[in-house]
Amino acid sequence: MVQPRGRGEAWLSRDAEDDVAACQDQADAARVYRELGPRLGQCGREGAPEKTRVLPCRGQHARGRTSLDCLGLELRWGTDRAGKPQRKRRTARQKRRNARKRVTAWCRETCRHRAKDVFRELNAKLRGYYRYYGVSGNYPSLQQFFYRAMHILMKWLNRRSRRRSYTWPGFKELLHHFQVERPRLVGRPQRVTSGA
Repeated sequence: MVQPRGRGEAWLSRDAEDDVAACQDQADAARVYRELGPRLGQCGREGAPEKTRVLPCRGQHARGRTSLDCLGLELRWGTDRAGKPQRKRRTARQKRRNARKRVTAWCRETCRHRAKDVFRELNAKLRGYYRYYGVSGNYPSLQQFFYRAMHILMKWLNRRSRRRSYTWPGFKELLHHFQVERPRLVGRPQRVTSGA
């Protein structure tokens, strides 16, 4: 519908019930928006008018909101290292704030338990977070979440006794001892080699 007749790059992301189409060229985006309703009708589907809109995502002419939140990720246009247009994804701000609140609540409840149990559960939670948000381009957000979560955890572990139990260097040794999951990207595209 887009790529064969388009002037620029285009991509389609389908997650659960939400679809996001991004076009490098404004005219391509207008055409996709126009043809979307009839095309969905052919498939027996219907778009949600309150969710369907065209957003400018880059350039000097982009006014107002230039990104879109979809399933916890903020989608926007940017450039790669070579300066070519590229879609960018990062954890949505509201999701980051909510995740930090959940970490604080979890620490408040769990930090009284044995350290072995705390870190086993922590690793399970971090793995789940990385599996969902560990998409290409989102590594800085993962790293930021990890360091803030570790500061929250250290604060609550230090509250277990009247005197401060850990300094940052000692806490880092504890993280190493319990092999705490570090930020990582998950589900990166695999290269297909010929002759396999």
